[in-house]
Amino acid sequence: MNLDQLQIDARPRPHAQAIDLGSALLREHARTVYLTWWAIWLPLGALIALLSPQSLLVWNWLLLWWLRPLIERSTIFILSRAVFGEQISVKQALRAWPSLLRLGWLRSLTWWRPIMVGRGLYQPVWVLEGARGELANLRRRVLGARGAYGSAAWFGVICAHFEFILQFALISLLGIFLSSAEQINPFLLLQDEFAAGRWENHLPLLTYLFSAGIIGPYYAASCFTLYLNRRAELEGWDIEIALRKLARRRSSQLAPALGKSVSKTISKTLGVLLAAMLAFAFPCTPAEAAADCSKLARPDQRTASRSASANPEQARLRQSIDQLAGSEEFSNWECVEGWQPKPKKPEKEEKDDRDWEWLRKLLNADGPKLPVADILKPVFIALLIILVAWLIYRNRKLLGGLLGSDKDEKGFVPAAEICGLDIRPESLPSDIPASVLALWHDGQHRAALALLYRASVSRLAHRYALELAAGFTEGDCLEAARTAVRNGQISKEAGEHFTDLTRIWQAAAYADRWPEIATLQQLCQRWRQLHGGAQ
Repeated sequence: MNLDQLQIDARPRPHAQAIDLGSALLREHARTVYLTWWAIWLPLGALIALLSPQSLLVWNWLLLWWLRPLIERSTIFILSRAVFGEQISVKQALRAWPSLLRLGWLRSLTWWRPIMVGRGLYQPVWVLEGARGELANLRRRVLGARGAYGSAAWFGVICAHFEFILQFALISLLGIFLSSAEQINPFLLLQDEFAAGRWENHLPLLTYLFSAGIIGPYYAASCFTLYLNRRAELEGWDIEIALRKLARRRSSQLAPALGKSVSKTISKTLGVLLAAMLAFAFPCTPAEAAADCSKLARPDQRTASRSASANPEQARLRQSIDQLAGSEEFSNWECVEGWQPKPKKPEKEEKDDRDWEWLRKLLNADGPKLPVADILKPVFIALLIILVAWLIYRNRKLLGGLLGSDKDEKGFVPAAEICGLDIRPESLPSDIPASVLALWHDGQHRAALALLYRASVSRLAHRYALELAAGFTEGDCLEAARTAVRNGQISKEAGEHFTDLTRIWQAAAYADRWPEIATLQQLCQRWRQLHGGAQ
């Protein structure tokens, strides 16, 4: 699977957005999908209508509904190629459809699969991945986790209701046109529908043929994009695509530098070869000639000391072992020719003992003791104490502020940036609520909420001296605020305001769910009451 050719934005989305992405994908390839669907759907419906007994015409649409999972495979096949840039024609899709039925077609029509309202999420597992047995069960459990199957199931229920509404609307429309002008009856065709030989008995099949032909591809496409979304979440497609882009950009930047380095390497190699040619051009003197490995004697193969052979058989065995150990295969001896620098002769410097005669006389234990030795001992001890004190003072910050530090009066230096937001008071505007509302009305919703959130975090860190570290997340800041409320550092109203603001900020920043303007105005008003508008 080549993610570089992916035609959709492969990033983790909410399930509702992933389902909605299927409608956009279907619009791009609606002609191929619907023509392929109807090319199979219509002949299948006509065959069922012709082969159904007269007494079962009203219920023959159930057989068409039972076979519907097999038709959905054509839609999945077309869209699975389309998302990677491969355009499939109607002819190619019809030719490939029989091969899609070879694996698992019987299981698709038995057990519980036809009645699964969320089977569209699992269809790619059976069709595209070809998973069977325990592997398929594991894949279904993984893909359906975190509410994915629930979303697919509820979407299937909604599509079933739309199909029923379309069926009932068609029957009612025909009833209105076929009823008399004096008495318009939309339920006309629902009366005496079980009478033998009546053409109305074909209405359930015809109306389901039309409604499922409209809604069916939409259901299959939306569940397929939900399947892709779960794959993107589990396999990190967005991260892999970003890393590939970085690698391509890095390689394009390194290409010129690599060319220069290769040219330098080639020039150096040519220089070395030229120097070698010049060296071999002049014959060496016998004293400078390299050693000839063929003339060197091989080192003796020494064996461990052992006692005499006990019998001729043991002697022959030892002889064969010695011959085998002395062969080329078991020899580790190797003669290597190469250049080595000449060893430098150590320069012998005669030390003048008279230079240190004064120190030996000063500290001579055999001679008379001088008072200088008694004086140097406390001097050295004092110097050692001064050195230790200087080292302690030099590293006072690492020792936890025992000898003073640059921390504030309450013992903690607030971080300058938390959650990627600058919380320094000098980086904030003078009137926070007014600036937030101005940014919101200007269309900068993310900037407005970010300003209100970082201003609140700045107040907690600088005004109320909450210990917020640089690596704290939104959840860590919220937990610190709740702890401060329990300890009485901040008021309960300030804690509730920060809790509401954190939830709104997380919903907007990570889930793209933006609050109403009334909610934002209420947050700004509460912020002004708690913290004041000006710095």
